[in-house]
Amino acid sequence: MKRTKSVLTVLLVGAVVVGGLGAFWTPVASASHESIAITSPDESYFVGQAVNVSGTANQSVESVALYARSGGNWQLLDVNRDGEFGPEDAVPVDDEGNWSVRNLVLSNANRVLSYPGNYRLGAVNASEVGTNESLPASIDPARFVEVESGQLPIRVNRARLRGSFVTVDGQVPTSTTEVTVRGTSRGGRELLVVLVDGRGRVGTDRIQVPRGNGSFDVDVPLRTADGQLLAEGPIQAYVLGLGRDEIAGDGRLPDGSNATLDALADYLGTQPRLLDAQQVRERFLGQTTDETGSDDLLIDEQFRYVEPTTRITTVAPQSQFGPEGIYGITEGEQMVVAGFTNLRPDDNTIRVEAIEGPSAGRFPTVWTHDWNTDGNWAVTLDTDGLEPGVYTLTVEADGETDDQVSFRILRRSGNATPG
Repeated sequence: MKRTKSVLTVLLVGAVVVGGLGAFWTPVASASHESIAITSPDESYFVGQAVNVSGTANQSVESVALYARSGGNWQLLDVNRDGEFGPEDAVPVDDEGNWSVRNLVLSNANRVLSYPGNYRLGAVNASEVGTNESLPASIDPARFVEVESGQLPIRVNRARLRGSFVTVDGQVPTSTTEVTVRGTSRGGRELLVVLVDGRGRVGTDRIQVPRGNGSFDVDVPLRTADGQLLAEGPIQAYVLGLGRDEIAGDGRLPDGSNATLDALADYLGTQPRLLDAQQVRERFLGQTTDETGSDDLLIDEQFRYVEPTTRITTVAPQSQFGPEGIYGITEGEQMVVAGFTNLRPDDNTIRVEAIEGPSAGRFPTVWTHDWNTDGNWAVTLDTDGLEPGVYTLTVEADGETDDQVSFRILRRSGNATPG
């Protein structure tokens, strides 16, 4: 039997104030005859987030439309994203009774949803509230419960931006020409990375946050727009996200252009060359988070762009490993070699070997690629069978021999004393 067609509409309801406290609207019957259901999105929503809105309807419903409510009438949502409210915003219901809208930014579909608070998302049979030529821009709450409809509570949260630049002990070695930034953006999917070196030169990059949980993991070039490497030394690093108003600062740059992320990147890239690093930072913040009324989101960190280094700081018996220093090792005793590096463990391997000593050829060569972001590394060696005497160790990482130290292996009958 062919389905009888009609139309469905989706709505959001806000909170009311009772006795001075915010309280949710008590859910009304989800619909007349419970003919319509909303199955997504989740009840927690972040301003700027794109979500799928979907549900089901019975055979009497042909299409749906989206509405929002913040305590007054239900407000129609701009589902087709054309900037207007009308019949084109109705969402068809398929032959299996399913309907959906993909990647809808609710806070753009109706500005009422761009403010944090408690609302309700609802769906109504559009044929009962409108016609093929029109859909009402608003619906009275009493009318809503009289027609085929369904509703869902939703909490609108402020957009959120969290993350950090990946460094080792606050350093990025010059053996790489990029820095990794990781984090989560709940809300907007467009981010701008800004890097300012000690000379006031600027590098920028755009991040498109993947859909889903909002996490990002991006390698950002340490270069200016014209391809020059940023200078060694301190780098001020920012990640900028737009807030509820979806504009940077007050929405205008000094040249009168709209303050989009691309325009802001161009503005920073064409700054006067006489500006120093502090002036550039003030110029950037003055057009974003320091602007009056700005709700921009910002990650603000600093790291040092320096030469790669790997050092040996300790050679000691395993039983006495602790304070830095070079100590004598009793023959046959387990020993620990430890040090510091500013290289990342997932990209590099540290190798320790003996190049001089009475039986350097029998000295075990050891590797490690396991150290934390503090840069401290350690390896353990077995000295069993090595002849007593003075040995020289080298440490190699990133293809370079960075450091070497000498220590003494003592006879078994001797005492382990500083070498």
